[in-house]
Amino acid sequence: MCAPGTTRQEDGEENNHHTAKISRAEQKTRAEKKTAEEAQKGAILHLKWIQHVSQLREINDIREKMKIKEERRKLISREAKAEEKKAIDRLKRQKEEMQKKHTSIEKQRSK
Repeated sequence: MCAPGTTRQEDGEENNHHTAKISRAEQKTRAEKKTAEEAQKGAILHLKWIQHVSQLREINDIREKMKIKEERRKLISREAKAEEKKAIDRLKRQKEEMQKKHTSIEKQRSK
C-alpha cells in the first residue's frame, strides 16, 4: 500500500530516504559513543600514568632521604673516628710527657 497521492516508486524512495537518515543518525551515534569510549580510556590511561609518575617520585624521594641518612651516618662515623684518633694521640702525648717527667725525676734522684 502506498500513501495517498503517491506512486509505489515515490513511496519506496521516501522510505529509503527515511531509512538513510536513520542509518546516518545511528552511525553518528555509534561514532560519538566510540569517541567517548576512547576518550574515557585515554583519561584512565592518563590517570594511571600520573599515578605511576607519582609513585616513582615517592620512591626517588625515599631513596634520596636514605642516601642523605647514609651520608650523615658516614660523616658521623668519620667524625667519631677523628675524635677517637685525637683522643688516642692526646693520651699518647700525655703518656710520653709523664715518662719524660718520670725519667727526669729518676735522673735527679740518682744524682
